[in-house]
Amino acid sequence: MGEPARRLNTPDGSRGIVPLMGDPAKASQILAELAQDSKRNYVSPYRVANIYTALGDKDEAFAWLERAYDDRSHLLVFMNIDPRVDSLRNDARFVDLVRRVGLPHCEVQRFVASGTDANEPSTMRLGQKN
Repeated sequence: MGEPARRLNTPDGSRGIVPLMGDPAKASQILAELAQDSKRNYVSPYRVANIYTALGDKDEAFAWLERAYDDRSHLLVFMNIDPRVDSLRNDARFVDLVRRVGLPHCEVQRFVASGTDANEPSTMRLGQKN
């Protein structure tokens, strides 16, 4: 397995996912390496889902999130606050998965504080939805 794929499959490996958004060829290479490695080692389905989410492939992302659910991945408990899955939040499959995991359904709102540059990273606020 190549070094980028090896780093993605470590506890802090998801940090390497964001740069893949702009490089689909690199993402595809890493996905192939992870597929090969999964024949010998555990590969986190949640991390694979993050790669597909970064690539904009929601169907594949949800397929891998379902695998994470089947594997009882501990990483699923972060779904409500993980910014890497923001693009999936409005999908009924996401809401259903959050319910099945046993998490409260939260509405995540992104906002930029007044007086800050609109290009600055936004902050996140969780609000319980009734």
